[in-house]
Amino acid sequence: MDNFVTQLIDNINIDSFKGNRGSGSRYRELLYYISVSNPEIDKIDGCDRDGDVQFEVSMKSLGISYDLMVKYKKEVCSDFIANFLGELLIRENINSFAKVIMSIKPELYPSMVNRFEHRKFGMNINREKLVFSFHVSLLQKIMLEDVKRQIK
Repeated sequence: MDNFVTQLIDNINIDSFKGNRGSGSRYRELLYYISVSNPEIDKIDGCDRDGDVQFEVSMKSLGISYDLMVKYKKEVCSDFIANFLGELLIRENINSFAKVIMSIKPELYPSMVNRFEHRKFGMNINREKLVFSFHVSLLQKIMLEDVKRQIK
């Protein structure tokens, strides 16, 4: 398990959720269930002509049961969770996502990757899967961060 996830689990006190139901604690509780899961990406689509990429992950692999989905629907469908979870899933599976950016033809790279900048994730629920969409420029940004970290 990733060191960040281990620290997150250690710092979240699940018992404190029982007495405090403020909106902040609902996000913490949801993040707890997600952090103890071992999500697997089910499917990654390549870039479309505008540089948008989609991927799917099952709610079950994210630790979100049907009952939890009903309980936390508002939080699951928030921009905060979509952005946090989308980027976390990409970073934890960067090798799989790197294939997407590497498959772009060199002559199309400037118009697909550099023409727009990723701002936020789109997220939809399709049956028992969360479907995320994002702009491929985010992959370039994450991979450049990794390169800079290796150089230091």
